[in-house]
Amino acid sequence: MPKALLQMKLVKKVAPITGAFGIVSDVASPVVEFSNKLPFKGLVDVLTALLAVASVSLAFYWFMVVKKRLKENEDSMIPEILTTCLIATLVFSFFSFGQIITGSKKKGVVAAVVPGVESLQKSLFKIEANQKEMKTKLTNIEEQIEKIEKIYTIEDLEKLADQEYWDEVIAHLDDVKALERDERWQTVLESSVTGWMESLVNKEDTEKAYLDSSDVYNRFKTLKKSNEAMKLKETIGMNYIKTCLQAKPLKNCVPVSTEFINYDKKRKADLAIKVGNLTSYWRNIRFASTYYVMALDVPDSTEKLCGDDRLPAVVQNGVYAYYPEEKERAKKLYDACPEQVTKYALARIEKLSVNNVGLKDVCKSLDGRVDKLPAKCAKAK
Repeated sequence: MPKALLQMKLVKKVAPITGAFGIVSDVASPVVEFSNKLPFKGLVDVLTALLAVASVSLAFYWFMVVKKRLKENEDSMIPEILTTCLIATLVFSFFSFGQIITGSKKKGVVAAVVPGVESLQKSLFKIEANQKEMKTKLTNIEEQIEKIEKIYTIEDLEKLADQEYWDEVIAHLDDVKALERDERWQTVLESSVTGWMESLVNKEDTEKAYLDSSDVYNRFKTLKKSNEAMKLKETIGMNYIKTCLQAKPLKNCVPVSTEFINYDKKRKADLAIKVGNLTSYWRNIRFASTYYVMALDVPDSTEKLCGDDRLPAVVQNGVYAYYPEEKERAKKLYDACPEQVTKYALARIEKLSVNNVGLKDVCKSLDGRVDKLPAKCAKAK
């Protein structure tokens, strides 16, 4: 049989099959999502690319290897196979480029031309969505079963704490129900958290150390009962605030500083004074008044506040601040500690040249209430 005739018969057989398969692939292409696995966007593109690669490879093999070695009157099936691949490539190229030309990548050429096909695709999508939903639910069930299998008892936690597996203990402290958290549980909590916190104190990444520790302390509020745990929290917090204040470019440290101060109501005044003192060294000195004023919210904190060596300088700078709220804070602090602020101001005056500033003018600048100031300012009226 002549080779040309054989190829024509083969074309008659292959063309309908590849055409039908191309239509089915075009309709199904939106359902099959290859975008996360292959550098193609649909099934038709994938099949077109694979057939094109196969055709090129087969043609190269035929012309460069087999044909040169083929003896006279010897037949080979490669030309017929190559013809089949080429026809299939052409058919799938029609659908692939047709999707690009018609802008129907999401639904295929057939759905864009033939009414009713899009409805069929939607039903296929629904089946696909149901399968994904079922798979997700099964995955969640498996995860829940795995969690149930790993629930730790108080005895397990005590054993792990004895071996200083702090991370694992902290991760499973919630396994003990809230109503069952007795003194044994509290002991494990405090020992594991303090052991873990000691490893964070010298961490270079002070921000991560602070955020990680804050998560744990927010989870377990009863840590406030432990003085050791709270001291470690203070150390890590102050380390981070110092890093924040020294950062370049400048960072807004007010949110984290405020959160840090307000966490421990019992020591709020002490923490506010410490943060204020630290801020006075690393930022514009008047900014520290934000934190010193927070100490005034705590009863009987005036003595501690007035004893801070940086407070008078903060007040003096706040008096000349541009913003009204800063002046108001300076006024509150002066009212709380007038003697300390005035003593500091007079000491500064004595160091100044008489030719540059007069005692009377400086005394008046201290809120203008010379009658309430000590003797030196009273004499200067």
